[in-house]
Amino acid sequence: MNANSFPTSKTLVQKREALPIAAEDGIVMTDLSLKPIAIDRGATAILTDIGRYENSTDLTRLPREVLAALQDTDLHHLSAFRFRVRGERQTYDCRAYLLEPRQRATLSSFLTLYFRRISSPGDAIRRLSAECNLTPREEEVLMGISIGLTSKELGERLSISPNTVKAFLRLIMIKLGVTTRAAIVGKLLEYGSSDAE
Repeated sequence: MNANSFPTSKTLVQKREALPIAAEDGIVMTDLSLKPIAIDRGATAILTDIGRYENSTDLTRLPREVLAALQDTDLHHLSAFRFRVRGERQTYDCRAYLLEPRQRATLSSFLTLYFRRISSPGDAIRRLSAECNLTPREEEVLMGISIGLTSKELGERLSISPNTVKAFLRLIMIKLGVTTRAAIVGKLLEYGSSDAE
């Protein structure tokens, strides 16, 4: 997140309510014409997120962005192929694998697509905020710290004084059980790395 896209408390609360974090990962199996054969629940949520971004939620076909990434790939000689795809709420890493049966006479080859949600600093902030019962305003301050804003810069963004920012920082420190600004960042990194595992 860059400094120009810093959310207000109103948009932060709206996003939390309207856009929950999508599934962590999912698998789709397709035939070589890229028509889905099997989809697990995680992939259903992910493809729905990607389909919403394209104004389509038809899961009998892959979303256009996924098809476009695979379109110029020689699927018959694919060992592993990796690309990123963006949904309405999240961005996903996708790995495509060609699986060939041992007995070609009875089964044909198929493609397996493994989608994994890419973690963002916002994910760690939302999880930490929910676990430590931070208020929306405290969450905004935490967001500002995560992008490196000083108390003065954060105060200007939130239309509050730097002393009020410092008061929010003290409350956040108490709730997180830390004593320094660096320790707050450390908590965010800890939550971010546990989300990526």
